[in-house]
Amino acid sequence: MSEQSIRSLDEFRAGWQPLVGAIFGVGAGLTGIVFYTHGVFVIPLTEEFGWTRGATQFAFSFVMISALVTAPFIGFLSDKYGARKLSLISLITLSATFAALSLTTDQIFVYYALWIIMSVLAAGTFPVTWTRGVNTWFNANRGLALGLTMMGTGLVAAVGPAFAASLIEDYGWRDAYRVLGLALLVCTFPIAYFFFYEKGSADTDRADLGVKPKGIRLLIMAAAVLFVVYVFWGLLSNLALKIMQDMTVGLVLVGFGVLVALFYLRERGKGISDSHAPAGDQGLSPKEALSGYRFWVMGIALFFVCYGVAGLISNLVPLLMDKGYPVAEAASYAGFVGAMVVVGRLLVGYLIDRIWAPKVACLFLILPAVSCILLAQGELTPAMITIAALAIGLAAGAELDLIAYLTSRYFGMKHYGQLYGAQFIFFAIGSGAAPAVFGLSFDAFGSYELILYSTAGLFVLGGLMMLALGPYPVFAKSEAE
Repeated sequence: MSEQSIRSLDEFRAGWQPLVGAIFGVGAGLTGIVFYTHGVFVIPLTEEFGWTRGATQFAFSFVMISALVTAPFIGFLSDKYGARKLSLISLITLSATFAALSLTTDQIFVYYALWIIMSVLAAGTFPVTWTRGVNTWFNANRGLALGLTMMGTGLVAAVGPAFAASLIEDYGWRDAYRVLGLALLVCTFPIAYFFFYEKGSADTDRADLGVKPKGIRLLIMAAAVLFVVYVFWGLLSNLALKIMQDMTVGLVLVGFGVLVALFYLRERGKGISDSHAPAGDQGLSPKEALSGYRFWVMGIALFFVCYGVAGLISNLVPLLMDKGYPVAEAASYAGFVGAMVVVGRLLVGYLIDRIWAPKVACLFLILPAVSCILLAQGELTPAMITIAALAIGLAAGAELDLIAYLTSRYFGMKHYGQLYGAQFIFFAIGSGAAPAVFGLSFDAFGSYELILYSTAGLFVLGGLMMLALGPYPVFAKSEAE
């Protein structure tokens, strides 16, 4: 086995635990479960309260508007105090505030206020905290590790829309919000608590490069108890919870196998050297980064792409329903987007460790232009929708991976949290504006055709701009000492 292969295995043996915690944490965050289920709630809310589609979609914009302030601040706090405490506290507040959306009244300002509160109190679930923890453990495999981390949003995107749709159909949208909020607390928080920490922190020393067998047993027991509760609940209510039950069975079985495999890695990974750890004190200051062209080229390109991806994902279910597809089938296509997000995360992560990242970015970020053209057609066949969903998912799988990877490679890790937070502003503006802009375009023109064709051009422009970033900089050794 080559030295590079050994180094790669060493990184994963040492860093598997924070990686698992980050995967679940990202999936449970504001850019995970909250974003990917929002579109499913739009039509039930508009039908009950008579709101316009644009006004209802605008609620998610508050998440990204608040990120203009909270993302850099969270980045600063994670650099100063560490990501673990911020992420754990934010998971608890997200659970409570997501469930609180069930308190929405016919006054839309109440709905908006609930979204604003959630956006501010749960800002620590943005990827900046989770990726900071992962970056401290991985260097040679940083791209793949970040791809695996962001795979959490893909897993949620694959099952979240269908799960939320089934909850709405069986219980109504209010109980659906409550169940989703509770699931964050019951399913995700324990995993993040046991697994997620940064290298060199006090938690690393206590964990001894791996969660104790007692912790693994507790997690397995918690998964088993959760499975029994779900099945018992389904039998008691005499309602069709087959999707939820089947999903739970699969997650428990897969989770058990993963935990056993990771326990093996823990035993093999003891005593691993820190010689290949990434240098956390090398890189540019925020002033130096903002004065260079790369920061702005990267940010503007990401703005174009993130705007397009967010607009397509958040409006895909309503768009397909307008074309005559029932909500369950439309949600299944949204789930397929999620499955492709997972593929995109892993594929992009693998490629950017081996190929110049902007070249990979250009290819993946141009793909959704095809989706826009297909979805703008008058009649949509299942094949057309599948191709469109595939391209959307691959690009969605690339965008957040690229923000984290390019930030660490072009600006270094010294001020990673602050610079990631600053780059996240471009993501926030694009992703926050898109759902409302797409919805308002529909309200004004009666279709999505105009907004889809214009967005196709933005995808092409954003992808090509990535090629202007140039080679990775080499930071002077003196900066790390």
